[in-house]
Formats: sequence, C-alpha cells, structure tokens
Amino acid sequence: MPCITRRDIIVGSKWITGHKGLVVLLLVALTVRLIYMFVMVGEVGGDKLLSLAPDTVAYSNIAHGMISDRSIAEDTLIIFGPGYGFFLAMLFFLFGTSPYPVLILQIIISSVGCLLIYVLGKELTESKSVGLLAGYLAALSFTSVSLANFILSDCLFFFLFLLGNVFFLLGMRHNRYWWYVGAGVAIGAAVLVRSIGQFWPVIMLLLVFILPRPGRDRSWFAGRLAVLKKAYLAPLIALIIMGGWMTRNYVHHGTPFLAFMTAGGPANVATLTLSEIEHKDGGAIRDEWFAEYIKTTGNAVITRADEYRILSAAARRTFFRYPLPMIKTYAGLIWENLNEENELHRAQTPRLSDFFLRQIDWLHKHSLRYRGFWLTMAAFALMLFLRRWRPLIFLGSVYIYYALLIGVTRWQGSRLFHPGQIAWSIAIAFLVITVGHLVMGLLRRRQVVQPGKKIDSTE
Repeated sequence: MPCITRRDIIVGSKWITGHKGLVVLLLVALTVRLIYMFVMVGEVGGDKLLSLAPDTVAYSNIAHGMISDRSIAEDTLIIFGPGYGFFLAMLFFLFGTSPYPVLILQIIISSVGCLLIYVLGKELTESKSVGLLAGYLAALSFTSVSLANFILSDCLFFFLFLLGNVFFLLGMRHNRYWWYVGAGVAIGAAVLVRSIGQFWPVIMLLLVFILPRPGRDRSWFAGRLAVLKKAYLAPLIALIIMGGWMTRNYVHHGTPFLAFMTAGGPANVATLTLSEIEHKDGGAIRDEWFAEYIKTTGNAVITRADEYRILSAAARRTFFRYPLPMIKTYAGLIWENLNEENELHRAQTPRLSDFFLRQIDWLHKHSLRYRGFWLTMAAFALMLFLRRWRPLIFLGSVYIYYALLIGVTRWQGSRLFHPGQIAWSIAIAFLVITVGHLVMGLLRRRQVVQPGKKIDSTE
C-alpha cells in the first residue's frame, strides 16, 4: 500500500504556498457552508433534514427503492429522473440513512465548484483576478450556500454541469480526446440528475463552430475542423447517456421522453395563460383536459405516460390558439424567476427568516431587486465593446440558455436560475476588475506635480 513520503509533503507544501489564493477561497467556501449547516441543524434538528421539502422525500424514496427490495414508484422516477436518487442511494448504502454524509459531500462539491468557477473564469478571460473574484462571488452566494445544505438535486447538477464545461473548454484549448470524454460523461450525468440540461449538448456542438479558440479571440474559424474532429465526442457521449434513459422510458411508457417536466413545463405556461384569458382556476382547466381525453379514448385510468401526452397536446393547442398571450406569460415568468431571491432559508433557518427577509426588503426598497440582471447586462455590453468574444459567447450562451428554461414555473425562488450563476458570477467579476483597472489607470495619470510646487533635485 503506497504511503505518503517526506518528498510528497514538500511538494504539497510548495503547491499550497504557490496557490494561497485558491486555498483561501476553498477554506472560505467550506467555512461558510459548514457554519450554515450547524445553524440549520440547531434550528430544525437533524431528524427533519430528509423531509424538509416534498422533493427531498421523493428523492429519498427513489434511493431506498434502489438499495432495497422495495419497488420504486414509477411516477416519481419519471418526474425526477434517476441521477440524484442514485447519488443518495450510494451514500445511504455506505453510511446508512443519514442526512449528514449527503450534506458533507454536497458542501465539499459546492466548495470545489467555487474553484471550478475560478478555472472557468480564468480560462475565458485569461485573468486570474477575474477568476478569483468570480470564485468568491460563488462562495458567498446565499443560494449556493443554502442549496449545498438542502437535500435536493441542484447542488450536484451545478457541479457536474460546471465540471463538464470546464473539461470542454480545456479540450478546446489542448485539443485532447480525454477532456472531451470527461465533458461528455459529466454533462450526461448532470442531465440524469436534472433534465434542465438536456438541450446543452446541442449548444456545445454549436460552440465548437462559433467560440474563438484561446489566444485567437478575433479569429473565428482558425483550426475549427481540427477541433471538431475531437470535440464532437462531448455532445455525442452526453446524448448516448441521455438516450439510454429515454429508451428505457420508451420501453416502459411508449414515449421516449427524458423527464416529465418536458411536457409539464409548457403545460404550466398554457394553464396560466388560459386562467388569465378564461378566468378559470388552473386545476379546473387541467381537469377539462383529462375529461376530454377520457371521453375521446374511453380510458378511465390515466397513466403518467398518458398524462405526459395529454399535457403536451394541450400546450400545443393553447399555443396555436393564443400564441401572443402564451409568449407574454412565458416572458413574464422568465423575468420573475431571473430576479427571485433565495427562499430556502424559510425551511432551513425559520428563526432567522425574519432577519433574511428584512435584508431582502431593504434591497427591494432601494431599487436593488434587479441588481444581478443589470450588472450582468453591463458586463456583457463591456465585453462586446472590448470585443472579448470568447467570454461573451460562452457566458452569454449559459445565461440565455437557463433564462429560457426557467419560464415554465414559478414560486421556486432563486434556485431555478442557480445554474446561471456560472455566467453571472464571472461576468460581474469581469466588469468589476475591468472597471477597477480603468479607474486605477486614470488615477495614476492624474498623479502629476501640483502647480507652483518646488521639486527637490535630491528627490
């Protein structure tokens, strides 16, 4: 069995000494998340951590079904997918049904995610300062801290999606197969955790054609074919992983869907649109859809697969009938969810909720509710002005992608747009560092000798 030698210790010490900034970033991220965990456990108790939210209970049930003879509820599995349930199942199998190993591991991967934000920011902007500031924005993000301490799929998805994109960009820099293989596996696994990432492999393929390569920021197509010969592996592997789950659902349900939300999301928009137009309750509208299906088919029992088809058809009909009102509803939900505040503290730290809500009210009273959006837009405008195409295209793609996918539900707080933090943290860091350098440059230029002041020749 290999042991740690004195040489290993020396090498490790030198690495830490040479990367003090990253070590401090990691320690800050870990410390903040651990403190929050201790406060949360002190308030709600460890026995309630596996039942803080209905989704937490559902994921736990999937995990128990995977490691026991108990059957997994198929309805639950096709709604939530297999990824996070499998993650919990492994930890439950190794450590028993306890929330603490889950939270500790999530705190670790959330903290390492801050280092990945640094790597991504440095890779895109070629600035260590931008990467480091972006890492701190992620480390101190209230949403990230809360999700690291909640048994939900968001934290794991964020890490895998971020890891896959770091691998993908490093693959474009070095043009090595293994970076792309890692990217494809990570993105594919992320999609099985949360289906919101299911269209990203297509975006990855587009990025191969339009994203400037490092050091060639103004050369759009230099060496593009050589990159494409290897880069296609990433989206291909991700699609193969996704395809396996879709094939399984086709065999079981006759429809090759990835997750139920693919139909449920558009149906939510359709329901809200019809509620506004027809002045009906959303539940009544859905009951009409199901009643029509039963009348047409004669099937009294509606399976989850039937419900998927019913909702998909209803959403299409509504869009063709009321295209503009449905687009308006969708856009309104995007704007609402882009600017939502973290609401998870209500369940995690109920005694501190009043304090957090007062801070949120203060921000809103001082017209700071939309601070993240406007700062990000200012950063993108600055990138455009400076012709920094590489960060603009990649971060803009991530931001727009998740903005378009959050317009199908509401009342989820800031967790819906949490993956967008990959884009806005780096963009805002770029804005702050670039403007800071500009201001410092102007101040240095103004440091001239004041009129009438004698200059000592000995100075």
